[in-house]
Amino acid sequence: MSLVAWEKGYRSPRINHMAKVVEFLGFDPFPKCDSLAARLLNYRKARGLNQKTFAARLGVDSGTLARWEREEREPKGLQAQMVEAILR
Repeated sequence: MSLVAWEKGYRSPRINHMAKVVEFLGFDPFPKCDSLAARLLNYRKARGLNQKTFAARLGVDSGTLARWEREEREPKGLQAQMVEAILR
């Protein structure tokens, strides 16, 4: 039932399903973006990661990641370098 709802646009896949959807499709369906916030969000979604898990991988708290994704702040210094390395 979920697949039909996704195909008809009634629902979107839950974040924890996205990694398998991307794997099945064979490509990342999220649009390519220029802003760091959108790139972070798309990277996280395509891998099925919630903010808490992705933030832990980045070595920051989930509030910091949320602010980056909302374009309220940007990573600086070593954090910026680490984020760019992960997004490549």
